[in-house]
Amino acid sequence: MDFIRENLIAILSLLVGIITLLIGVIALFYARRQTLAAEKQTSRIKGIYGEEDELISNVSSALKKMEPKLADEIKSGHIEIKNYGLDLGSVASWFIGNILNNKSFEDVKVDYKALLINPKSKHIKPLIDGTSDLKTKIANSRIDEFQGMDLTNMHVEVKSYDLPPIIHGFMINNKYLFLSFTEIKNKKLMGGFLPYIFIEYDHTSSLNRHQFDMFKTWFDYTWSISPTIFNG
Repeated sequence: MDFIRENLIAILSLLVGIITLLIGVIALFYARRQTLAAEKQTSRIKGIYGEEDELISNVSSALKKMEPKLADEIKSGHIEIKNYGLDLGSVASWFIGNILNNKSFEDVKVDYKALLINPKSKHIKPLIDGTSDLKTKIANSRIDEFQGMDLTNMHVEVKSYDLPPIIHGFMINNKYLFLSFTEIKNKKLMGGFLPYIFIEYDHTSSLNRHQFDMFKTWFDYTWSISPTIFNG
């Protein structure tokens, strides 16, 4: 009897050990699975907000990075640019130099829609000029520049909005997004000299799609309630 009891105890101990080992393996498997899922999500986020390739220092650098993306879209025969702008301080000269005076775009239909701050708005006027990098003089001069352009085969429309912007940037053919945000410093609005995030559309990423939808829906809504100040 003692021999049988000792064997049963040994067998039970072995079974307990095996079960404990299995539980440990299963727990390790699920922990690793969660870690891989977290790493995948982190990698995706880094892909959107990369420190080296995705973060752009200012509007001039953003416009420079935009040039090859526009060149890639020439073969489509149509380029739509949605620009949620501030005072458009750098855009008009860029538009002239890189699209209007570029023969590569002669046979391409270009549709450029820009939102421009209304410097006379009671909500915006106190926030600009002075230490702000948004200037009334620059905003007012943009329309004069557009009116002096030869817009053959191109459509340019500019609307003026009244509320202080939180986001600004560019979207090209719903494929490339240059997104930035404004700041309030010492009661003044800052924007054009702040970094941009470059995001290329990826339908497999919910975060990526959210960024595009956020920009597009806010642009379209602001566009729908803002008066046209130039249409050529």
